[in-house]
Amino acid sequence: MHSIDRSRRALPQELNSRHLDPVEVFRGIPYAAAPVGDLRFRAPISPIPWNGVKLADTFGTVCPQNYPDITNDTAALLQMPLGRYQQLKKMIASLTNQSEECLFLNLYIPGSGKGSRGLEAPYAVMVYVHGESFEWGSGNMYDGSVLASAGHVIVITLNYRLGILGFLRTRPFPDRTSGSGGNLALKDITMALRWVRENIGAFGGDPTRVTIMGHDTGAALVNLLLLAPYSKGRIKCRRRNYR
Repeated sequence: MHSIDRSRRALPQELNSRHLDPVEVFRGIPYAAAPVGDLRFRAPISPIPWNGVKLADTFGTVCPQNYPDITNDTAALLQMPLGRYQQLKKMIASLTNQSEECLFLNLYIPGSGKGSRGLEAPYAVMVYVHGESFEWGSGNMYDGSVLASAGHVIVITLNYRLGILGFLRTRPFPDRTSGSGGNLALKDITMALRWVRENIGAFGGDPTRVTIMGHDTGAALVNLLLLAPYSKGRIKCRRRNYR
């Protein structure tokens, strides 16, 4: 297991509510090796070990992408409501630092304040798969602090490869030797879940209580993971009957 600096309780993030406790935030943790060079268009592999202790206080770079062009305010507002335009401006601000070395995740962990309702670790874990598009986006756009504090769960956001780097079909049938063949974004998410299973206990999480969720295209990817052969035995669908 790689060492992450917890000496300062990570980044204590105060929330703008007297009813919510601060959370600990770990940013930019690599869950897979950089998919560059010979690893481009290949299934992800375990991250390269680092020496010493890693300070996880900044977001990792986001995957290469072309996000919506809203530089022309007038033209953009002819195509979308003002609220959506303002939302996109905030999102795009976190998408400018791009690199193929982008397979990172972020952790939001409940603090230990008096509002914790007596709940203690190990915490249930929620892995959030970002949506918006198969061609742009990042887990960095979403702050899991409020959900982590109010729900007393560990929230994880992540990056996965996008566009042709994540969804290009490179051969009619998968190459079981090289791991190529497409659906690399799904394989990235599967690798992130493997990292969670192997490491979340060190952050106070329960590896037996991990829920994966998403919205928009992220929700579609979660559904596809239920059908993927490499997810067999790793992801289960639990149905509830409501009356």
